[in-house]
Amino acid sequence: KQWYQRRVRGKNWKTQQIERDLAFLLPENLEEKLYLEDMIEEIKNTRSQYWSDFWNIYDWFFLIFLGITFIMYIIDKFSIHQSQEWSLGLWKSYFLTAALTIAWIKMFKYMKVFETMGPFVVIMSSTSGDILKVTFVFAVLYVPAGCVFFMFYGKSDVEAYSDGISAVAFTVFRMIVVDDYSYGDLITWGDNNGVGQSWTHFLIAYWLLASSIVILNLFIALMSDTFQRIYDKAVEVAALEKAET
Repeated sequence: KQWYQRRVRGKNWKTQQIERDLAFLLPENLEEKLYLEDMIEEIKNTRSQYWSDFWNIYDWFFLIFLGITFIMYIIDKFSIHQSQEWSLGLWKSYFLTAALTIAWIKMFKYMKVFETMGPFVVIMSSTSGDILKVTFVFAVLYVPAGCVFFMFYGKSDVEAYSDGISAVAFTVFRMIVVDDYSYGDLITWGDNNGVGQSWTHFLIAYWLLASSIVILNLFIALMSDTFQRIYDKAVEVAALEKAET
């Protein structure tokens, strides 16, 4: 409410100043009169710029998660009977984790005012587009690969694949960093159930080639290109954002 009142007072003050200037104009100053009248009309039609700032929207996400966490805490505190399968305390922790993560990420905004960290924050923010591009390409390849692994090995007795689609999806994701994905158990189970070593080798080789080699190197190349383009002007951009902050 106070913010709205200050905004209204500011608009009224600007309008009064321009109307005062209009009162001192001579009749022959028609162009200046039209210019000042356009300024008055523009001020009256000016809408709030609050939602045009990304960080304001970001703050609302934090407040929403924090509010949900607080409500869940109150309900969990005074609730007597709760199911073990659906605990408000557990969901409260989930939302609190999200709120804390959002709050800590906002630290980047305040780091922009420092000369040492400002350029780094500019470079990091400039690479967000590259991250989205690579994420999209990764999802296009990851989803069908996960489905294929689930179709062939989701009902196997291999520990990393036998606990449902979530276990298969996580194991396929672990292949990107060449983590343990139970290669030997897959080969043994495949031989005993008619899948065959050749098909298992093909699936693993395809996914390792697509994820660990192609996608990761593409991501590194995009990040390097963006870093090189932004680095030269990062100091100037950081100084400008520091002034705006």
